[in-house]
Amino acid sequence: MKIKVVNLLLCVGFLLSSCYRINKNSSQADTKNDTVVTSNNVSATNSVANERKNDSIDRNNVIHFNTVKVDTIIEDIHISYVIRDNNGIVSARSFDDKRNSVITNYADRSVFISLKRNNKNILSNREIKKTDFRSIISNEKINKYNITSFQIETTTKKGISFFLNICIPDTDICYPLDLFISNEGVFTIKEKDEGELGD
Repeated sequence: MKIKVVNLLLCVGFLLSSCYRINKNSSQADTKNDTVVTSNNVSATNSVANERKNDSIDRNNVIHFNTVKVDTIIEDIHISYVIRDNNGIVSARSFDDKRNSVITNYADRSVFISLKRNNKNILSNREIKKTDFRSIISNEKINKYNITSFQIETTTKKGISFFLNICIPDTDICYPLDLFISNEGVFTIKEKDEGELGD
Protein backbone atom coordinates (compact mmCIF):
# COMPACT_ATOMS: atom_id res chain seq x y z
CA MET A 1 0.00 0.00 0.00
CA LYS A 2 2.89 2.38 0.79
CA ILE A 3 4.31 1.72 -2.69
CA LYS A 4 1.02 2.93 -4.23
CA VAL A 5 1.17 6.14 -2.18
CA VAL A 6 4.81 6.71 -3.18
CA ASN A 7 3.91 6.06 -6.84
CA LEU A 8 0.99 8.47 -6.56
CA LEU A 9 3.15 11.17 -5.01
CA LEU A 10 5.86 10.67 -7.63
CA CYS A 11 3.30 10.85 -10.44
CA VAL A 12 1.67 14.01 -9.04
CA GLY A 13 5.09 15.56 -8.42
CA PHE A 14 6.19 14.75 -11.96
CA LEU A 15 3.06 16.25 -13.49
CA LEU A 16 3.27 19.39 -11.37
CA SER A 17 6.97 19.84 -12.05
CA SER A 18 6.51 19.22 -15.76
CA CYS A 19 3.97 21.95 -16.25
CA TYR A 20 5.29 25.19 -17.58
CA ARG A 21 4.07 28.73 -17.66
CA ILE A 22 3.96 30.43 -20.99
CA ASN A 23 3.27 33.75 -19.30
CA LYS A 24 6.06 34.19 -16.77
CA ASN A 25 4.36 37.25 -15.27
CA SER A 26 1.82 35.05 -13.49
CA SER A 27 4.24 33.72 -10.86
CA GLN A 28 2.84 35.77 -7.97
CA ALA A 29 2.40 34.26 -4.52
CA ASP A 30 -0.99 32.68 -3.84
CA THR A 31 -2.54 33.02 -0.42
CA LYS A 32 -6.13 32.00 -1.14
CA ASN A 33 -7.67 29.82 -3.86
CA ASP A 34 -11.11 30.36 -5.33
CA THR A 35 -11.69 28.56 -8.60
CA VAL A 36 -13.50 30.24 -11.49
CA VAL A 37 -14.64 27.85 -14.19
CA THR A 38 -14.50 28.43 -17.93
CA SER A 39 -14.77 25.08 -19.63
CA ASN A 40 -16.62 23.90 -22.70
CA ASN A 41 -17.39 20.57 -21.02
CA VAL A 42 -20.14 21.77 -18.64
CA SER A 43 -23.00 20.42 -20.71
CA ALA A 44 -24.18 20.19 -24.28
CA THR A 45 -26.56 23.13 -23.76
CA ASN A 46 -23.83 25.38 -22.39
CA SER A 47 -21.05 24.36 -24.78
CA VAL A 48 -21.45 27.30 -27.19
CA ALA A 49 -21.44 29.88 -24.38
CA ASN A 50 -18.43 28.24 -22.78
CA GLU A 51 -16.55 28.06 -26.08
CA ARG A 52 -17.00 31.82 -26.34
CA LYS A 53 -15.60 32.22 -22.81
CA ASN A 54 -12.63 30.01 -23.71
CA ASP A 55 -12.12 31.96 -26.93
CA SER A 56 -11.95 35.19 -24.91
CA ILE A 57 -9.04 33.81 -22.85
CA ASP A 58 -5.63 34.54 -24.31
CA ARG A 59 -4.34 31.04 -25.12
CA ASN A 60 -0.78 32.33 -24.62
CA ASN A 61 -1.58 32.81 -20.93
CA VAL A 62 -2.59 29.19 -20.29
CA ILE A 63 -0.41 26.79 -18.30
CA HIS A 64 0.00 23.61 -20.33
CA PHE A 65 1.15 20.20 -19.15
CA ASN A 66 3.44 17.70 -20.82
CA THR A 67 1.78 14.88 -22.74
CA VAL A 68 2.17 11.48 -21.08
CA LYS A 69 2.15 8.35 -23.27
CA VAL A 70 1.96 4.75 -22.09
CA ASP A 71 1.98 1.72 -24.38
CA THR A 72 2.43 -1.66 -22.73
CA ILE A 73 1.42 -5.30 -22.85
CA ILE A 74 0.49 -7.12 -19.65
CA GLU A 75 -0.11 -10.81 -20.28
CA ASP A 76 -2.83 -10.89 -22.98
CA ILE A 77 -3.81 -7.20 -22.68
CA HIS A 78 -2.44 -4.38 -24.84
CA ILE A 79 -2.92 -1.06 -23.03
CA SER A 80 -2.17 2.21 -24.77
CA TYR A 81 -3.11 5.66 -23.48
CA VAL A 82 -2.18 9.30 -23.79
CA ILE A 83 -2.89 12.01 -21.22
CA ARG A 84 -2.96 15.38 -22.93
CA ASP A 85 -4.49 18.84 -22.83
CA ASN A 86 -7.94 19.23 -24.37
CA ASN A 87 -9.72 22.42 -25.46
CA GLY A 88 -11.09 23.18 -21.98
CA ILE A 89 -9.62 25.69 -19.57
CA VAL A 90 -9.82 25.83 -15.79
CA SER A 91 -9.29 29.35 -14.45
CA ALA A 92 -8.27 29.67 -10.82
CA ARG A 93 -8.51 32.95 -8.91
CA SER A 94 -6.02 33.50 -6.15
CA PHE A 95 -4.66 36.49 -4.26
CA ASP A 96 -1.07 37.66 -4.17
CA ASP A 97 0.72 38.96 -1.08
CA LYS A 98 -0.75 42.45 -1.71
CA ARG A 99 -4.28 40.99 -1.85
CA ASN A 100 -4.56 41.64 -5.60
CA SER A 101 -6.76 39.15 -7.43
CA VAL A 102 -4.81 36.99 -9.88
CA ILE A 103 -6.37 34.65 -12.45
CA THR A 104 -4.30 31.66 -13.56
CA ASN A 105 -5.53 29.64 -16.54
CA TYR A 106 -4.76 25.93 -16.79
CA ALA A 107 -5.33 23.61 -19.71
CA ASP A 108 -7.91 20.94 -19.01
CA ARG A 109 -6.83 17.32 -19.56
CA SER A 110 -8.23 14.14 -21.10
CA VAL A 111 -7.06 10.55 -21.34
CA PHE A 112 -7.31 8.82 -24.73
CA ILE A 113 -7.22 5.07 -24.23
CA SER A 114 -7.14 1.98 -26.44
CA LEU A 115 -7.43 -1.53 -25.00
CA LYS A 116 -7.16 -4.96 -26.62
CA ARG A 117 -7.42 -8.36 -25.00
CA ASN A 118 -6.36 -11.40 -27.03
CA ASN A 119 -6.27 -9.07 -30.06
CA LYS A 120 -9.96 -8.21 -29.56
CA ASN A 121 -10.70 -4.47 -29.32
CA ILE A 122 -12.23 -3.36 -26.02
CA LEU A 123 -11.79 0.40 -26.53
CA SER A 124 -10.33 2.31 -29.44
CA ASN A 125 -9.05 5.83 -28.71
CA ARG A 126 -11.86 6.41 -26.17
CA GLU A 127 -11.65 9.86 -24.55
CA ILE A 128 -11.96 9.88 -20.77
CA LYS A 129 -12.89 13.34 -19.48
CA LYS A 130 -13.43 14.66 -15.98
CA THR A 131 -17.15 14.93 -16.78
CA ASP A 132 -17.26 11.11 -16.94
CA PHE A 133 -16.99 11.24 -13.14
CA ARG A 134 -20.07 13.35 -12.38
CA SER A 135 -21.48 10.44 -10.38
CA ILE A 136 -18.81 11.22 -7.77
CA ILE A 137 -17.93 14.88 -8.33
CA SER A 138 -20.94 17.22 -8.45
CA ASN A 139 -21.71 19.46 -11.42
CA GLU A 140 -21.00 22.50 -9.23
CA LYS A 141 -17.44 21.27 -8.55
CA ILE A 142 -16.41 19.23 -11.59
CA ASN A 143 -15.11 22.10 -13.70
CA LYS A 144 -12.79 23.33 -10.93
CA TYR A 145 -10.74 20.17 -11.48
CA ASN A 146 -8.68 18.45 -14.14
CA ILE A 147 -7.26 14.95 -14.55
CA THR A 148 -3.88 15.10 -12.84
CA SER A 149 -2.74 11.48 -13.05
CA PHE A 150 -3.82 8.18 -14.59
CA GLN A 151 -2.06 4.85 -14.21
CA ILE A 152 -2.57 1.11 -14.47
CA GLU A 153 -3.25 -0.58 -11.14
CA THR A 154 -4.11 -4.22 -11.77
CA THR A 155 -5.40 -6.61 -14.39
CA THR A 156 -7.82 -9.47 -13.79
CA LYS A 157 -9.60 -12.00 -15.97
CA LYS A 158 -12.60 -9.63 -16.00
CA GLY A 159 -10.81 -6.40 -16.92
CA ILE A 160 -8.32 -3.70 -15.99
CA SER A 161 -8.20 -1.34 -12.99
CA PHE A 162 -6.76 2.14 -13.26
CA PHE A 163 -6.02 4.73 -10.60
CA LEU A 164 -6.67 8.35 -11.43
CA ASN A 165 -6.52 11.58 -9.53
CA ILE A 166 -8.75 14.51 -10.40
CA CYS A 167 -7.47 17.66 -8.68
CA ILE A 168 -7.86 21.42 -8.55
CA PRO A 169 -4.69 22.53 -10.42
CA ASP A 170 -1.67 23.36 -8.26
CA THR A 171 -3.36 22.09 -5.10
CA ASP A 172 -3.63 18.83 -3.19
CA ILE A 173 -7.44 19.05 -3.27
CA CYS A 174 -8.20 15.86 -5.17
CA TYR A 175 -10.60 13.02 -5.79
CA PRO A 176 -8.58 9.77 -5.89
CA LEU A 177 -10.61 7.33 -8.00
CA ASP A 178 -10.61 3.71 -9.14
CA LEU A 179 -11.72 3.12 -12.71
CA PHE A 180 -12.40 -0.49 -13.69
CA ILE A 181 -12.86 -1.20 -17.40
CA SER A 182 -14.39 -4.61 -18.07
CA ASN A 183 -13.52 -6.83 -21.03
CA GLU A 184 -16.74 -5.52 -22.60
CA GLY A 185 -15.62 -1.89 -22.22
CA VAL A 186 -18.01 -1.09 -19.35
CA PHE A 187 -16.74 1.49 -16.84
CA THR A 188 -17.15 1.12 -13.07
CA ILE A 189 -16.03 4.10 -11.00
CA LYS A 190 -15.52 4.36 -7.25
CA GLU A 191 -13.82 6.81 -4.96
CA LYS A 192 -10.87 5.46 -3.00
CA ASP A 193 -11.21 5.79 0.74
CA GLU A 194 -8.33 6.91 2.96
CA GLY A 195 -7.59 3.34 4.03
CA GLU A 196 -6.96 2.34 0.42
CA LEU A 197 -4.48 5.19 -0.04
CA GLY A 198 -2.25 3.98 2.78
CA ASP A 199 -0.23 6.06 5.23
